[in-house]
Amino acid sequence: MVEILSTLSMDIDTLRAALLFPLADGEVVSEEVMQESVGKSVVTLIHGCGTWPLSAS
Repeated sequence: MVEILSTLSMDIDTLRAALLFPLADGEVVSEEVMQESVGKSVVTLIHGCGTWPLSAS
């Protein structure tokens, strides 16, 4: 997905969210760790994809 988005000249946060989405979807990394690592804007984009244990939010 990152390869496709990069051809569309997406911003860096969107590319980060696309790259890290599988980790969030598979619950490999907690939301807190992700937010500390890449920031709230990337976590917000990941939430916008309709994943992460949204029941926790």
